[in-house]
Amino acid sequence: MTVPRPAQQGDLMRTLEAVGRGVATGTVATLAMSVPMLAATRLGIVRRQAPEQITDGLLQRAGLTEDVRSDSARDALAAGNHLLFGAVGGIGFALLARRLPPTIPPIAAGVAYALIIWTVSYAGWAPALRLMPPLDDDEPARPAVMLGAHLVYGAVLGATTPTNGRAPTHR
Repeated sequence: MTVPRPAQQGDLMRTLEAVGRGVATGTVATLAMSVPMLAATRLGIVRRQAPEQITDGLLQRAGLTEDVRSDSARDALAAGNHLLFGAVGGIGFALLARRLPPTIPPIAAGVAYALIIWTVSYAGWAPALRLMPPLDDDEPARPAVMLGAHLVYGAVLGATTPTNGRAPTHR
């Protein structure tokens, strides 16, 4: 068994700290992005939120639709899935942010990261797995609402995640 050297232990601790911060900031950013999503639903702009549709699709694929019959259970699962996905995204950003050059503004980096997540999700894996319709076949307002919500997610990530040794910006 190889014993890590002190420098390796320091690197491991910094990585684990970044993972922990990523879970926290990703969760907070997901909660923040949920505000415009819920507002769009309450205002009748969007009929169903993407996390609900994805969760329903996953339940159907797993053959669990009969096991999860109540709307409240499905809503809880969709919210949990959304928070988990956002926390994992926060981990990715926290690990990436440690390597950002100091010339890149953290909020801009967070927004760019969130735009990548939106693109890869809504124009990539979700329609490819038939969990969401392609963007041009979706509810008319949902892509724009989700894009706006992802901009909020990225801005919050950038504002709350330390980058390259700098503390988060609190403005």
